[in-house]
Amino acid sequence: MATRYRWLRINTELKIAEIKARMAAARFSVDVDDGFSFIDSDIRGEIRYYWRTVVTTSYIDHDNSQVYQAVPTLAMLDFSLVDGRTTSYIRLKNPPRTMSAFLNALERIIGFGFSVENFNVLLHGREELLKRSDSARLVSVKATNVKLADNVIGRVEAVSKDYISNDLLGKFSMYPHLVDFCTYELIHKNVRGQVSFYRNGQARVSENIGGYVLNLVEGVL
Repeated sequence: MATRYRWLRINTELKIAEIKARMAAARFSVDVDDGFSFIDSDIRGEIRYYWRTVVTTSYIDHDNSQVYQAVPTLAMLDFSLVDGRTTSYIRLKNPPRTMSAFLNALERIIGFGFSVENFNVLLHGREELLKRSDSARLVSVKATNVKLADNVIGRVEAVSKDYISNDLLGKFSMYPHLVDFCTYELIHKNVRGQVSFYRNGQARVSENIGGYVLNLVEGVL
């Protein structure tokens, strides 16, 4: 089992304690369309955002015609607020494709001046993780390179059950290149797991090493 994570840098003058206090005042209930809930009733830990939405489904009626219907449902997103060295961050757990409702709710409770920007752990957190692990082996990578002079786009995807050497992409003349995703097999204190980094800033982490990876990645925030 693996979990996807994504980090957002928060631009606001409010401290994390102040943001959580405003979330506590905007709790979700049966009378509201959206709101926040503190998991395990612990205001220091993980937070869950609920919002009401509609899912469109279809079925075949007795006339053999396709009929569409809107079904009200409740969506949720788990996240945590993380203190960085100079600013605060949001760690999203298994984020959905669209987060407009969540970001609108944050803007509503935080107020004027609030904004977020993506924090790419592929660029900023990967090296620290690899350096601190007992063992880190690259087992999968996909890279893209554009050569404008030759009007060529090159893509290489490599997978190995053992490991991939760092000079592999050089053999394909892939320097410089953009890494679309890469997967490492890590061993920490005799515990083995995998972590994947994606170009959009997400990371996919095996649950058995999740706490270790999060601590190292967030140590560079």
